[in-house]
Amino acid sequence: MPVMDEFKEERAALKQAGLKVKLIYFWDYYKWYVIAALIIIGVIISQVKFYMEKKDVVFHAGLLNASEVVVSMEDGAHTNEFAVYTGIDTENEEILFDNSMSIGPGMADSYNSAQKLVVYLSAAEIDVMVADVSIVIQYAYQNDFMDMRNILSPEQLEQYQDRFYYIDKAKVEAISNQLSAVDYSGNGVVYPDPFDPESMEDPVPVGVRIPAQCRLTKEYYLNGPDQVCSVLVNTKHLDMSLKFIDFMCN
Repeated sequence: MPVMDEFKEERAALKQAGLKVKLIYFWDYYKWYVIAALIIIGVIISQVKFYMEKKDVVFHAGLLNASEVVVSMEDGAHTNEFAVYTGIDTENEEILFDNSMSIGPGMADSYNSAQKLVVYLSAAEIDVMVADVSIVIQYAYQNDFMDMRNILSPEQLEQYQDRFYYIDKAKVEAISNQLSAVDYSGNGVVYPDPFDPESMEDPVPVGVRIPAQCRLTKEYYLNGPDQVCSVLVNTKHLDMSLKFIDFMCN
């Protein structure tokens, strides 16, 4: 009997069969189509849910060589005080304190962290960087940070002038040409004292030294005695970055 005739007879018999038989037949012939359709529908639903629930990131701080004081806290707990300070709506907006990068001598993941930071900086993902002066200095001489004189209010300039972290603009080009051959200890490069602008030819404030017992130390251990907060030149949230400096220093 031709195949088409067999198929017609099978379909005719199926019409007279009970529901159970019909379901078995359907599953035998179409189960892989059903499974594929369910997977596609599941992916679509999860993506729609993700984008509907996704919050807008309104501030992203890169905390280099920082570790959480309490690591089992719920999501957002470390940023709660800053959210209250700035009036951020945490139901719809998100603050990121990223302490996943460890850079410097003795840091096991230093190379990978440095690569990650380069990606962040290139993509304008980070608004401010908080790190010890020994780490900050190398990024400062690559023109990664904003001139504080251009972004702070006159009141802030007066308030933080004794805390400014400087680079010598006259030496930026000369030093940046050597950075590719320099390790994280700074061997091969003589940096001027970042807290002594009078010793520089063209001092530019690109960061603020934060107090040893700042608000951030309630939540994080900061590795290094002189922590500096700098605003990235491509920050997407300048106003929030300036509030973060006030939050850290007051």
